Amino acid sequence: MAIEYDGDLARIVGGSDVAEALDFSEWLAGGARRVELGEATHLHSAIVQCLQQFQPEIVTAPGDEFLALIVEDAYRTTG
Repeated sequence: MAIEYDGDLARIVGGSDVAEALDFSEWLAGGARRVELGEATHLHSAIVQCLQQFQPEIVTAPGDEFLALIVEDAYRTTG
């Protein structure tokens, strides 16, 4: 599993796929959450949509420049 949960922190390591989106969405809906993306290499669009909808605090941005731009854009285009 690419998403590791530890209390209010989720860590996405490697890639994420659509099968993880429902659990991730439900976890994000549980309140103030933080997400580490520093080790993420791929985010399924459903995961990006969850980030866009719930706007959790990003503790560590993706190291990959393109992926970081996608996440940044998701936060900028809400509303």
